[in-house]
Amino acid sequence: MRPHPSLSLLVLLSALAAPLLAQGKSFEEGLARYRECLQRPPLLMHARGWTALAASGDPRAVPILAEDYDDPGPPDLEYGRYLIAAIATRYLRSSDCIGPMEEWRRAHAESEDAWLWQRSLALAARRGRADLALAALEQQDDVFLRAAALSALAAAASGEIYERAEKLSLTLPKDPAQRAVLTGALADVLLSLRSKRSTKEYRNMAVPIIRLLDDPDLPYGSKLVLARHLMRALDQQTLLLDSQPWVDLLGGMARKQTGASLEYVKPTFFGIEGSGQRIVYVIDASDSMCKPIEGERPKGPVSGPRPKHKKGELPTEADIPWHLVKTRFDLAREHLKLSLRRLSEDQYFCVVLFGDRARTLKATRGLTRAKRTAVKKAIAELDKIEQGSPTPRRPDGTLEGMTNLHAGLRMAFGAVEKKLIGEGAYVNPKTFLQGADTVFVLSDGDPTWDDWDEVAPDYGEDRLGDPESRQKMQAAPRVHYHGPFADWNYLLDDVRRMNLFRRVELHCIGIGDVQIGFLKMLADIGLGQTVQIGGPTRQGR
Repeated sequence: MRPHPSLSLLVLLSALAAPLLAQGKSFEEGLARYRECLQRPPLLMHARGWTALAASGDPRAVPILAEDYDDPGPPDLEYGRYLIAAIATRYLRSSDCIGPMEEWRRAHAESEDAWLWQRSLALAARRGRADLALAALEQQDDVFLRAAALSALAAAASGEIYERAEKLSLTLPKDPAQRAVLTGALADVLLSLRSKRSTKEYRNMAVPIIRLLDDPDLPYGSKLVLARHLMRALDQQTLLLDSQPWVDLLGGMARKQTGASLEYVKPTFFGIEGSGQRIVYVIDASDSMCKPIEGERPKGPVSGPRPKHKKGELPTEADIPWHLVKTRFDLAREHLKLSLRRLSEDQYFCVVLFGDRARTLKATRGLTRAKRTAVKKAIAELDKIEQGSPTPRRPDGTLEGMTNLHAGLRMAFGAVEKKLIGEGAYVNPKTFLQGADTVFVLSDGDPTWDDWDEVAPDYGEDRLGDPESRQKMQAAPRVHYHGPFADWNYLLDDVRRMNLFRRVELHCIGIGDVQIGFLKMLADIGLGQTVQIGGPTRQGR
């Protein structure tokens, strides 16, 4: 069992600037750093080694990383591969790298390799080798690898894709999960080529894709994905699931959309309105959420009896017992309870809390039907969460430790009906049919922890201290290292992987002095919105 972070020295978050500092080194320097780091046990050190090697930009780095992809070694095979693929394709981007990258990709053709395929094929397409992705699209049987090729062409905004995308939309497989995977990639194509929407080629491609909205065999979540992308591609504000208004708009026959919009109660959280029916709330329960709120209270009465509602009328912020709201977590909890009470019984929900680790509420061990009894159980469980006593490092009190945002997001993307899916969730068919279509993320600070922490010797290259409070600490022979996903760069790349085929709508709420620029980048991955509640604005990088 790993020791609790509070019992040992920690690496300060600022030390994770290492990946950016690695740029500009020669291949020999990068290789030396790589060999040094891979002798060290923590996954954080492995990530630094892979980054140093890849950041040289030298094509000789590709076969070395490809060999490590075969066997990343401990502590984690699956996430080691995800990291290597992301790091390699972030830095090894020259035309000279395309050949060895292609050899690497061809040697790995399982569904779980789709992330490597999408990243490497997109890189090749941007370097004039769209033929590689086109060949993969035509020749592959695995639906995830085909979708990866299509997504790569979309990411590169390749004009080679028009005819293939049109053909694909007319020949989708019958299996619902496979239809969902490929429809998401087709939606990406519509959005990535939006600058060409006035051309005949774009319209000829787009119309049969849009008509998928009328397909009775297409899962409802996929229709949401398609409609959301159409909103962005055609600069509209209304989410419609009927194809004709979109076709008319594309053909210049209508200036504004007409037709029936979604009729169910849309989930709302801190004023952000979602569009889905299967909602996961990812809520920060780190110790910093014990800080007193600043400027988040509404004007007017904060106590007294709650207003009475007519039958069928939904609760509002006026129903929040503001006299009980003292801390950031209180604020998050009351808004969450309000959002849950507003759900209709044909919707599903799951609440994920993250601190040192992530966990669901016992009442929502996976996506749960939002019946009144389930909502009441979830609210009762939330009300039982109590703040711990202050400590020298946590003068405002304690909750559940560090800020392990990555674990909370992993759990959200692995949530299906009544359970969670772990390994390989991003290519598991169940997540496309039973998984979330909307995720709300609330946090008050930068990530400070992940699930790949490890105690190891102090290698003398990091400042030591408590990541949550930023208090410096004295050197010690052994240090409790967090893993790589406490760094925004690695975290954002991994969310792109998790949402590569799902296209889950992702909204972010920042409380206090969170770096809102990073939360916006996170929300952009899911075409979502971002709002900041109180605190000074820090845009991040």
